[in-house]
Parts: sequence; C-alpha cells; structure tokens
Amino acid sequence: MFAGYQATVDWPGAYVWRDLADHFTEAKILLSNRDSASWYRSMDKTILDAMRNSTDPESIGMRLKQNVLGGNITDKDHVIATFEKNVADVQAAFGPDRLLTFNIGDGWAPLCEFLNCAVPDQPFPHSNKPDEFNTKLNAAETARGGEV
Repeated sequence: MFAGYQATVDWPGAYVWRDLADHFTEAKILLSNRDSASWYRSMDKTILDAMRNSTDPESIGMRLKQNVLGGNITDKDHVIATFEKNVADVQAAFGPDRLLTFNIGDGWAPLCEFLNCAVPDQPFPHSNKPDEFNTKLNAAETARGGEV
C-alpha cells in the first residue's frame, strides 16, 4: 500500500499511527499540534459540520465519528479531550529523536531541522481554511456521487 511513497498525512494514516510506526521503525513522526480551542473551532466549521450532515454509514466521516469520537460529536469538551488525549498518547510513545511535535505557526525552521533539510526560500504555506476545506469536500462528494 505504501510502495513508492515516503509519507502519509492526515486520515486514515493518523488513525493507525501505532501500526505505521511499528512497521516503519525508521520513520520520523511529525505531530501537528495547535491550541485545542483553536483546533475545535476549525473542526466545528469543517469536519464536525460534515459529520453532522452525513447519512452514509460507510463514509470516512461517519467512521471517524464512531471509531475516534465514540459517536459523540456534540459535546465540545469530549471532542477536545479526545484531541488532547491523542496528542498526549503520541508524545508518550516516542522520544525526540523520532517525534517532532510541530506547533502550527512555528514555520520552516523546526521542521527542516528535524528532517535534516534546508529551509525553503518561500514562505511557510497557510492553507486549508474552513472555506477551502469545504470547497474541496464538496468537489470530492460531487466527483464520488455521494458523501465523503
């Protein structure tokens, strides 16, 4: 499944991080992190919104809702606690030689140092704002003929 690839990002890879880390023992792990309240506001405008409107039990959103959030997407404190527990679990599993907890907004320097590569001569990208996410989600739904 990973032949020809050097990385996985986001879902579903983030859901099986333990298995991936056990299999790819030399892989470095980047844990994107941010303030949990800010993370929740973004989730509420994007993924949680899509989950609230989903009726397809096979969609990735519904699987995320059940398998990660225990079916509870209406309790803000529960959703934030799930996020914070995941961050803590990943941080507890690896040392600094293998894991970089990358805080959104830190820019290129810590990321490039961890990956032992040069800092690019371009600004660090800022994208995936709620409107961009929802536009991409709607396009994917349309192309697929159903829900994501």
